[in-house]
Amino acid sequence: MVQVGKKRAIKFWKYYKEWYETYKYGDVRDVTYQRYILTGKQIKKLAPDLMLDKITRADIQKLINAYGQTHEKVTVRNFYRLLEAPIRDAVYEGWISRDPCYKIRITSQVKKKKKLKKWLEMDEVHKLEQVFNADQSGYGDFFDFTLRTGLRFAEVLGLTPADVDMNNMSIYVNKTLNYKKIDYSQVKPGDFMPTKNKYSVRQILIDFKALTDLQRHLDGVNEDESIWAH
Repeated sequence: MVQVGKKRAIKFWKYYKEWYETYKYGDVRDVTYQRYILTGKQIKKLAPDLMLDKITRADIQKLINAYGQTHEKVTVRNFYRLLEAPIRDAVYEGWISRDPCYKIRITSQVKKKKKLKKWLEMDEVHKLEQVFNADQSGYGDFFDFTLRTGLRFAEVLGLTPADVDMNNMSIYVNKTLNYKKIDYSQVKPGDFMPTKNKYSVRQILIDFKALTDLQRHLDGVNEDESIWAH
């Protein structure tokens, strides 16, 4: 039951920070947690003096409108979604008397960018292959393998020798590498993370060139070590 009349005089951005540190830390992926942090910074920038116990619908709409001055509508919508839960928790606690998210409009002054194609034509693929094959640094093998398998960047880095079946020319995708927060000179099994979701765990066949890319980097790599980040 909502407790009416129990106000809490705290700046909204401080409450938001306190909320995600309490309810989201360790419960969501790091990339999602970073979104909460960035959203909190935006709130502080756009409404530094907004008090939790004084929030109205107009305050939230003004915040959305201000954010929409420099962001596309889809980004504004995601920003708003990250605001809703902590605000409604505050309503539940009785710190806000009415739900200020009621009928908020998602606005934006930024025109939607034209979507770029997310695929390559065959002639573009062949040109990339030539560039990768000419590379002598080792990165060419990595990007050639990524191009041939279609794996996500973190999935490729998450491959270990134990995931490679040479005889059947296949690989088992079962984890990713937390490449944003590691020391590449000291990659440990604990740096691995689950795949994006359970459906991302899969076994796929690879062609001879992709297998060759792998073979050139397997020497000296332990069964539980990343092949590409070794």
